[in-house]
Amino acid sequence: MQGPWAFTPFLKDDSVSIQDIIVSPLREPDRQTGHLYMYARPSDRAYLKIGNPNGAVEERLQQWVGKRRSTTILLYKVSYLMPNARRVEALIHTELAVQQRRESLCKRGYPRCKDQHIEWFETNRRTRLSSHQTAIGPQDVQPKYIRR
Repeated sequence: MQGPWAFTPFLKDDSVSIQDIIVSPLREPDRQTGHLYMYARPSDRAYLKIGNPNGAVEERLQQWVGKRRSTTILLYKVSYLMPNARRVEALIHTELAVQQRRESLCKRGYPRCKDQHIEWFETNRRTRLSSHQTAIGPQDVQPKYIRR
């Protein structure tokens, strides 16, 4: 895309490891149940947005589409209320930190948007092919319990 918009590396404090997150006490926001989602835009299939909305996944996607006039492809969602959803999101983001990107500005030119849009992750060709196959329909993952 021409112009000032671009995905740029999002450099965050690399001193925080997955182990640090796992052993840190759960704060109240970390304890809340929630959903996780992963989606892409048709124009940027090499990038995935991974997040934990404050409500239903579909509502979050409609907000994104409405505010930014951008089409999305829902690739994955956890539809049940997952315990400790923010902690799970933090673990995912930390694991993928090297691939994390942010938009330099809102791609669709939404003038009042001041958000950083930092939950984008650049994927490799193999991951993209897998994601594109998944794009046929969003995956609705149900919890699996392991018996002892």
